[in-house]
Amino acid sequence: MALFVFLGVLAAVAIPLVIVYALLVGVALSNTNELVRDKAAIIVSAVEDHVTGYLDPIPEQIDEVAELLDARGLTINDSEALDDLFQAALAATPQVATLSYAGADGQVLRVYRDRETDRVLFDDWSDDPAFMATLETFADAATPGWDGIFIAEAVNRPFINYVFPLYGETFHGVLIASVSLEELSRYLLTFEKGFLGTPFLLRGADNVLAHPQLPDLYEELTDAAPLPRLDEIGDPELAGMWRGELDGDHMNRFSGSVSARVVELNGETEVFLYRPLHGYDTATWYVATHLPLSTIAPQLDRLDILSTAALAAIICAFAISLLLSHMLTRPIRRLAAAMRQIAELQFDRPQESMRSAFVEVEDAMAACDHARRSLRTFGRYVPRKLVRKLLDGDHTGRMPGTQSDITVLFTDIMGFTAMSERMSAVELEEFLNEHFALLDACIEANDGTTDKYIGDSLMAFWGAPERQDDQALRACQAAAAIARVIRDNNDVRERNGLDRVQLRIGIHSGPVVVGDIGSDGRVNYTVVGDSVNIAERLEELARHVPHGNGDVVAVISQETANRAGGELPTYSLGQHVLHGRRGRIEALVLDLDRMSSA
Repeated sequence: MALFVFLGVLAAVAIPLVIVYALLVGVALSNTNELVRDKAAIIVSAVEDHVTGYLDPIPEQIDEVAELLDARGLTINDSEALDDLFQAALAATPQVATLSYAGADGQVLRVYRDRETDRVLFDDWSDDPAFMATLETFADAATPGWDGIFIAEAVNRPFINYVFPLYGETFHGVLIASVSLEELSRYLLTFEKGFLGTPFLLRGADNVLAHPQLPDLYEELTDAAPLPRLDEIGDPELAGMWRGELDGDHMNRFSGSVSARVVELNGETEVFLYRPLHGYDTATWYVATHLPLSTIAPQLDRLDILSTAALAAIICAFAISLLLSHMLTRPIRRLAAAMRQIAELQFDRPQESMRSAFVEVEDAMAACDHARRSLRTFGRYVPRKLVRKLLDGDHTGRMPGTQSDITVLFTDIMGFTAMSERMSAVELEEFLNEHFALLDACIEANDGTTDKYIGDSLMAFWGAPERQDDQALRACQAAAAIARVIRDNNDVRERNGLDRVQLRIGIHSGPVVVGDIGSDGRVNYTVVGDSVNIAERLEELARHVPHGNGDVVAVISQETANRAGGELPTYSLGQHVLHGRRGRIEALVLDLDRMSSA
């Protein structure tokens, strides 16, 4: 009945509003999309024209130089005439840093721009096999064109060459115009950023050719990797270009001649506009820019106002419908919410009691409340996180023990017996509750499971019931977190005139039996085996390790260090025969301070 009332009022009020909203927003959205697409195309075309206007005059100038060489019959030996000709060509194309003539015999004449000394260099590279092989490649190509990116050793900067093969009756050399990518980046600074955003050039998807904020990273570049990556530029927005996008709504507005990505970065919506740029390299270049969404499409804000107004009207229609059906649906919703809390093991969330005119619903609510209170009491004795994992993993019935590789962690308080003698029973209870709460938070934060408390000791494990490939590292990170919270808590205790707590930790990784252990009437999901014993013995060994100025010492096995990736900050305690075991085991002290600062 409530559903029919709700749907009836909703159909009478909301459907006309939806129709009007669809018509208004549809027209506005179409106009906005067209405007934004045109603006995106204008922006990218402006950046593209800027780049091509910088690079395209170079082939024309080099073609003219080649014609003059042929007309005057100049060879590489005419160094003075070539110097004059090349200087004139450099003056006409200020974007060229170096103009070179490489003869087929390996003789090379280079003329530099803006050099006070060694402006003209003549070298013999005929004994360089790599250079001579490159000349053969140019001879085979026969046609002029742009060559790949390379690092100029003299200045350790990336350049790109335009190469023009020279032919008479046979191949007799090449003209090479070298363009600095650093200068190309500076050239991008001539844009008006407010309209065009931050323009840049990519080579492939991850290498930056040019960018206005290109930092001084060239000392780290090589011929094998001559360009910095997106995340090395110092532009945080550019570093996130290929991260997860928002929904496709914005992408539809930028479809057409320009590709776009709309990405949420640091709470702001950033738009990346890009288009392939061909003809300058064997790899694909992308001419691109990025700018805030509000800059490229302020019309979207006005469109949002219209959408918000229509949505508000629809919400009012829903509210009217809900008010009419409220008295019928509210008790059922409350009952469903209470059952969901029980299903999600949320026993501690307060549940408002309510009454209903329907006896059956009121009885169901009373039964639900009783079940919630019973489970809340029971949950204090069972690790709730473990129960949730078991339920999520679709485990039913008793879980037989199976062999698994896990990582076990033991903790123990040094001098606890003497400490407890100075406390009353109430003080001891409060201390242990606070202490275990601190440890549990660190273990849960690193996806571990607290198995049990044994006096002042705690046992936790990683790798069950769900597999964790990085279980050893997580356990070591939990130990570092425990060290931090114990140190902070000790500072508070010391200010209050209390003794500092000294904690010892043992960690080992290896095979165990994991599953339900116990009788039919009472079981405990736990882990047993030699690996558990080793972790406990390592904790005992930690008691004999000098603690220096630290409050926590952690000893781990070599097996745990290996599984954690071999990069843990540790130092060896050597081989030890642990209490109750025959074989020796390599023990390591985990540097908790370095772990915390990593």
